[in-house]
Amino acid sequence: MASLGSPKFFMASTTFRSGSKEVESLKKPLHVQVTHSLPPQKVEIFKSMEDWVEKNILTLLKPVEKCWQPQDFLPDPASDGFDEQVEELRERAKEIPDDYTLSFWSVI
Repeated sequence: MASLGSPKFFMASTTFRSGSKEVESLKKPLHVQVTHSLPPQKVEIFKSMEDWVEKNILTLLKPVEKCWQPQDFLPDPASDGFDEQVEELRERAKEIPDDYTLSFWSVI
């Protein structure tokens, strides 16, 4: 291993100045997609359970098409009077405390 006094470290430490664009670009996090972080043994266990889950759990879930969506409660943008309906909705909702609004958005 090279020591801090070696030319390799000396050159690297003098190449980038603090606050320079090169240093800032190195600080940005890389976004790497990880498909799973489980060890192979656990992946094998989950794969062995797929049939059971499909037969016993997935049958209990509603199809996505039947689940409500937030836009189901909003006026239709293509309808006449859309702007007035949105304004009315905003007026009715302005007195709702932030705690309720935050709780609502956290479950979506």
